[in-house]
Amino acid sequence: MNDVFPFVVVGLTAGSVYGIAGMGLVLTYKTSGSGRCPHSCSSAWPAPSAASAWR
Repeated sequence: MNDVFPFVVVGLTAGSVYGIAGMGLVLTYKTSGSGRCPHSCSSAWPAPSAASAWR
């Protein structure tokens, strides 16, 4: 159990952050009727930066 606990905490934290970001995107889309680039672009930047960090 002690070996798994840090992974559970990190997974729940990351999942919560992505869930809140996703709810923000849906709320913005539903209220304005279109996707807004500042919110969607700010949530899309980790993927390319993580990919470049692994090179």
